Amino acid sequence: FYKPLKLPGKRIVITKRMVEDAIENTNSQSSASRWIGVSYNTYKKWAKYYGLWEHHINQAGIGIKKGSSP
Repeated sequence: FYKPLKLPGKRIVITKRMVEDAIENTNSQSSASRWIGVSYNTYKKWAKYYGLWEHHINQAGIGIKKGSSP
């Protein structure tokens, strides 16, 4: 598990490998941001910067199952 790099002056840097690992291990963009440990907006900025934002797009509009209910 990788931690985001914190540069002086409130800047957080996420590497391309961190975004790729988050995409492989999660089902959505918001869960990928939680997996890395940064805010959704920070994750979104870096995923678009590396060209990886389109990997979790939900074109079908189907939700993610959260658990079975009786």
